[in-house]
Amino acid sequence: MSALNALAVFVGAGLGGVGRYGLGLVLIQPAWLPFQIGTLAANLAGGFVAGILFSVLGPVWLKANPVGLFLMTGVLGGLTTFSAFTAEGANLLLDKPVLALGHAAVHVLGCLAAFFVAGRLFGLFGQ
Repeated sequence: MSALNALAVFVGAGLGGVGRYGLGLVLIQPAWLPFQIGTLAANLAGGFVAGILFSVLGPVWLKANPVGLFLMTGVLGGLTTFSAFTAEGANLLLDKPVLALGHAAVHVLGCLAAFFVAGRLFGLFGQ
């Protein structure tokens, strides 16, 4: 790992983390939703942007270039939040196991769908 690559990931992760925090502050949590809307929004947005980056820049470039590492590993890694998703799911699992499965499905399938929609829109999966 080069110092430049490490710095790119470090700075990107900081910016992504601040973006995630800000997203949680500006989104209004619906009273009826038993898990955090900010976590879901961050993960869906991250999946969508990852699809764009894969389509436009390519997966090899994203891993081998400081700008790609900054964007994908840094910014999107800091923005998306597997730890909060896991904590929310574990909390739901204690009292509402069916809801916990729905929560997991919405996050995982939603992120994959967002990735593929972005890829389709930006040419990754053909037209």
